Parts: sequence; C-alpha cells; structure tokens
Amino acid sequence: MIKDQARSISNLLLAGIVLTIAASALVLADIRYGGPIFRKYALQDELIGDILPPPMYEVEAYLEASLILTNPNEMNEHITNLTQLEKDYRTRKAYWQASALTPEEMATLQDADTHADAFWDAVDKRYLPAARAHDTATMQRVHDAEMEPAYKAQHKAILRLVDQSNGFSEAQHGHDGWVVGLMLAGIALLAGLVMGALWWAARAVRLRVFQPNGPDFAGRQQFHVEQMHHLDAGQRQLDYR
Repeated sequence: MIKDQARSISNLLLAGIVLTIAASALVLADIRYGGPIFRKYALQDELIGDILPPPMYEVEAYLEASLILTNPNEMNEHITNLTQLEKDYRTRKAYWQASALTPEEMATLQDADTHADAFWDAVDKRYLPAARAHDTATMQRVHDAEMEPAYKAQHKAILRLVDQSNGFSEAQHGHDGWVVGLMLAGIALLAGLVMGALWWAARAVRLRVFQPNGPDFAGRQQFHVEQMHHLDAGQRQLDYR
C-alpha cells in the first residue's frame, strides 16, 4: 500500500515537472526572436513604414513646401505641416545619431542629414520668409536652386542607406537564426537530462525505501535463516559472507 502510494506520488511529481518544462518551452517558442509575438509587432512596424513617409526622409517636407508655390491660399496649413515635420526630423535625427548603427551606416546617415539640414536651412531662412511676403520669384529661385538639389542629394544617400541596412539584416538574420536554433536545442537537451536525472533519482529512492538492502536482500535474508538453523543444529563453523 505504502509502496504504491509512494510510486504514485513520485510519478505525479515527474509528470508535474514534465508539464512545467513543456509549458516553459511553449512560452519560449512564443516570445523568441522570430516567434509569433515578434512577428506580430514586426508586421505592424512594417505596415507603418510602408504607409507613412519617414521623418528622416524629406520627401513629405519637399512636397509640403512645393505645394505652397502651387496653392498659396493654403500656405498657413502647409507651414504648420512643415513645422511639425521639421520637429519630427530633429527628434529622430538625435535618436539615430546616438544609436548603435554600423560605421558604414552611420557615415551614410550623416551624409543624408547634411543634405536634410541644408534643405531645412533654405526652407526656414529663405523660402518661408519669401512665402509670407508673397515673393513668388524668390520662392521659385530658392526652391529650384537650393531645396530641390538638397532633396535629390538626400534621396541618393537614403537609397544607399537602405541597401546597407538590407545587407546587414540579411547577414545577421542567418547568424541569429542559427544561434536561436542552437540555444533551443541546448535547452531541449538540458530538459531531457533533468527529466532523466529526476526519473533515476525517484527510482533510486523507491529501491532504497522498499528494498533497503538492494535487490538481493531476499537472498541474503534466506542465507542468514539457514545459518541460524545450523546453530540450532549444533554446528559451530559458520559461513560468514
């Protein structure tokens, strides 16, 4: 009875440990790099990247500034939009300048920022003052001679940066996938070893408790009974094993 209860308890403990390890493995698979949670947020980031112009790329600012020339009656609206776009650009510029980009990417980003700064300098100091003064000739000159070249130069730098980023991601993705796979395999092996060790320990405990002298205990017990019979028969010489 006690033996059966102890075996049941040990089996329940082993089952609980197995379930705990399995649940941990499922959670790890869910939150790991490339897992469902990662892919969910990555998909949303990709969507936003495709539908919104990025603050570091002056394509939207160039459009807003150009629209002032073609739609002077909506100048105030476009100026408000330009103010927010410049604010967003300055914020993201500070963020990326302090980031851990590769040296190659950082050099290209700084080149793009140089042209973006030239664009905003022309907008703030010459283009918008001329727009407020309704000086269309000056606006056109600044637009064609300063803003458009700055935008085109930044566009070329942005395309180089995109190529560099894609190349880095492709190279790192293969390496990181291999590392994640190796770590998962190691965790699975460790879990198997732990389960095996626990099974062995439970078995050893059962043997010690219910067969305290080992599996040959019954044989040795019979031997000692026979020795006691010899003593009863008057034999003095005993076989000490």
